Amino acid sequence: MGFADMLEKASARLRSDFGETESISHRLSKGETREGILRSFLTKYLPGKFSLGSGEIYSTQAEGQVSPQTDIVIYDGVWSWGLFGPQDVPVVYPADAVYAAIEVKSDVDRRALDDACSKIQAIKALPRQVPEQGVFQIDPYTTIRAGPGIKVKSPPHRGILGILFGYRSSMDDCDLFHAFVEEQLGRVEPQRLDLVCILDQCVMTHRAVYGLPVWSTDGHPIVLHAEKLALPLFVALLNGALRSMRLCYTDPLQLLKPVLEHMPFHAAT
Repeated sequence: MGFADMLEKASARLRSDFGETESISHRLSKGETREGILRSFLTKYLPGKFSLGSGEIYSTQAEGQVSPQTDIVIYDGVWSWGLFGPQDVPVVYPADAVYAAIEVKSDVDRRALDDACSKIQAIKALPRQVPEQGVFQIDPYTTIRAGPGIKVKSPPHRGILGILFGYRSSMDDCDLFHAFVEEQLGRVEPQRLDLVCILDQCVMTHRAVYGLPVWSTDGHPIVLHAEKLALPLFVALLNGALRSMRLCYTDPLQLLKPVLEHMPFHAAT
């Protein structure tokens, strides 16, 4: 059994779990349950360095700038840190530590697409730390700098990936794709959706499909009529995109520096 076959079976389980939530009458509880189903699924198919949660994303570079509530946050689970809420669950994440933000919709129509695009735009607009040119930061304690005889080739520093996942859509692929293109044209490139997956229907992106040369699109929007292979393709593209990204690691003490500078202290002599 190949990777695509395994994920196709996983698609059927995801679809079944989604169907079981139809009996939940409370709208908020139903939405949170469906987000949790996808979050649990992705946790199994992403490398361990990528942690998944939900909550708000805040800028470490501009005080007071916080994103809307985000259904799924993919963040650095090794070196990053978050502010914790009830049950010791992180609910606020520094933007510098976030790889991707996913909006989850039960049914994707024009209204849902517009809502997801607006939220992703707000998340991507958060100021983030930008790495120095010619510097490759392996982890918070290890940095390689370019110099005589040393060339530094590191992944590009991209913004937070903006993703929409829908369990179904009331629109056919063509109408959905036209709506997707219209939404993209109305927003500046760095703040657009990067990837859309509709379970058992299609995958859409406006990039050149993250290094997979099968479809040469020159970065123009593309819809892939993947049907039962939509989820396997989505997981493969998401893995490829995440592996090609790098972050700037933020020292928590640097964020406290303005407070520490004015904090009274007493030292032993």
